Amino acid sequence: VPNFAQSLIQLARPYFQNIPCHKALDIGCATGRASFELAQDFDQVTGLDFSARFIQQGVVLAQGETLRYSIPVEGELVEYKSCSLAELELEQVANKVEFYQADACNLKPQFKDYD
Repeated sequence: VPNFAQSLIQLARPYFQNIPCHKALDIGCATGRASFELAQDFDQVTGLDFSARFIQQGVVLAQGETLRYSIPVEGELVEYKSCSLAELELEQVANKVEFYQADACNLKPQFKDYD
């Protein structure tokens, strides 16, 4: 199955040709994959999510670290995985992304003027 966040940005990319690509806002960014994908096209990307734990994972990735996690397979069996921006070939955009914990239904005034 293709990565949902990556596929979503690839579908949106043709529409970026008709707008300025300075600042993007990714509301509900989760762990930040779409934010990093957007940073390939935008000068600055702000990722927002209600979950501080999700935001923390995006920050770890942006700092160049590798995330390690496990996925349940069956019963107590798990499969160990890891992820880094280098593996995704996105390390060159890490400095263009910032993450904040925020409520999409009650955005602070600082989150404005996005393209």
